[in-house]
Amino acid sequence: MVELNGEDMKRNPLNTAAIDAQGKQDFEMNDRISTASKLFKVLNIQFLGRKEISARAMKVRITVLDKNDSPPSFPAPLRFQVSEELPAGQPVATLKASDPDTIGSLEYSLTNGSEHFSLDATTGVLKLKETLDREQRDEYQLAVRCSDGVQYTDAVVTIEVLDTNDNPPAFLEPAYSFDIPENAVRGHRVGKVQAVDPDLGINAQLTYSVISDWANDVFSLNPQTGVFTLTAKLDYEEVSLI
Repeated sequence: MVELNGEDMKRNPLNTAAIDAQGKQDFEMNDRISTASKLFKVLNIQFLGRKEISARAMKVRITVLDKNDSPPSFPAPLRFQVSEELPAGQPVATLKASDPDTIGSLEYSLTNGSEHFSLDATTGVLKLKETLDREQRDEYQLAVRCSDGVQYTDAVVTIEVLDTNDNPPAFLEPAYSFDIPENAVRGHRVGKVQAVDPDLGINAQLTYSVISDWANDVFSLNPQTGVFTLTAKLDYEEVSLI
């Protein structure tokens, strides 16, 4: 609040008055309400001794000048997703901080360093320096800073690496061997093969199949479980090794 001190007017032989600020003036608070510039109506009264000889109304504009006393701030949360197939040099996200001050320019930086990411100091664009591999690491946490030249704010950016189908499945054994009695009946469970895939979700769903034509006449392979069953009668003398 700004007001005219009338007692000072009466005691001042030059017929001037002092305008005092009552309390701390905050540019950012004034600006949020309406504007940092306020117009006040004051009354100028002239005295001769204790006798009032004239009175005149006037307008006084008080402008609160800004100073760099507030740090920038990031929105929350700072969490982004990126595909592991995104090529190097491509943008991952754009960091945008805000500063209630009107002076100073914002500058962004990575404070913990990273061989996989770079951050543009002016635009806040976060880019890939190297391609990512979710199977090696599925999440990164980057310490970032935004400075306005005087004040600064630190924050943590979390990067989640999304999976793509970039890994082939692999059998748990290089070769499988099963013994089958010659008198085994059709439907006999011969054995099971099993493979694993380091990818996730639908990218890790496996389907088994037999690629030898002759084997399909004798065995059935469950495409989901990898279980072999007998579908024909065996004759050891005809087939000694299958």
